[in-house]
Amino acid sequence: MKKVAILAGGVLALTACAAPQDSLVTGEGQTFAYVDESYDLFPNRQEQGEAWRRQALARELAAAGLCASGYSLTDRAESQAENRFGGGLYRVTYQGHC
Repeated sequence: MKKVAILAGGVLALTACAAPQDSLVTGEGQTFAYVDESYDLFPNRQEQGEAWRRQALARELAAAGLCASGYSLTDRAESQAENRFGGGLYRVTYQGHC
């Protein structure tokens, strides 16, 4: 039983390290930057992936109490990095203002 608990703990730790994370950073003058990380479940250049990311951005802005009257994006950048296990991690960074 102890071995199972140790193994389960190790799997959870690895999962937490490998999980993509999204972040919303607010700036001065009602500006923000939103970084969406994912594997290739929601591809960067496909309509479905873009729609999913824009919905996530809207949820994050609402949760932070920002941009109740809407927002405009001023920049969108893509990047790719390998995670610590060698898999691809895709980032899309949006910059905008309310």
